[in-house]
Amino acid sequence: MEVAERGVSCKRKRDDSAISTAMAASSHSSPSSNGYEIVTITRWLDGWSSSVIDSNNNNSISSSTNETNDILPLVDLRTYEEFDETHLHTDDATPLIVNLPLETLLSGERSCELPPRHVEFAILVPSAYTDLFLSCNSQCSIHNLFFASKSSATQQSRKPWLVRQVILESEDLWNEEGILNYIKRNTYASYESKGDALSFRALPRLWKPDPLVSSGILPLLKDWISKT
Repeated sequence: MEVAERGVSCKRKRDDSAISTAMAASSHSSPSSNGYEIVTITRWLDGWSSSVIDSNNNNSISSSTNETNDILPLVDLRTYEEFDETHLHTDDATPLIVNLPLETLLSGERSCELPPRHVEFAILVPSAYTDLFLSCNSQCSIHNLFFASKSSATQQSRKPWLVRQVILESEDLWNEEGILNYIKRNTYASYESKGDALSFRALPRLWKPDPLVSSGILPLLKDWISKT
């Protein structure tokens, strides 16, 4: 058992070292060919300068940027259990943080909740996927989901999502200096024990309804319901 525990500990240290190396490299280089940079939580909170998109490449970035630094919405790809145990949180819901587990996106269960493809956002990659993500392997489901220019199901061309920043989960991530106020930890026994409450909580949205729906159809629908 002791040998096994040492093995797990060594692997975690190697993983954290690889992530630290990747973040250090990204801080001194241009964003990847897919248009994203690997960042710490602090760097994400510093905001992202929206860049001019090269018309010849839907997801590339030119050197010209705007002066404003907006904190990007964050899609946390970890499981419901992992998110409810420890997650980023702000009292005023700014920036927007949404938990969309990777498996629910791959299955299509919650893929409709991703933002429109013209919206820039960040993702938090679960620790179980960080090695594969860093390798940019064709078998990486996260790369295939967000950056592929062709649908794996239909083989038709598609526009990749505009993921601009990537946070890689590691043991050190949640102990990063200066972010204590942004971290919420739950101490209840298990996710299952709170299943009903969690199922019906209000969830933030990464998209807005069409103006015709929100200002035209919805008021009419509410009026009709109130009269029935």
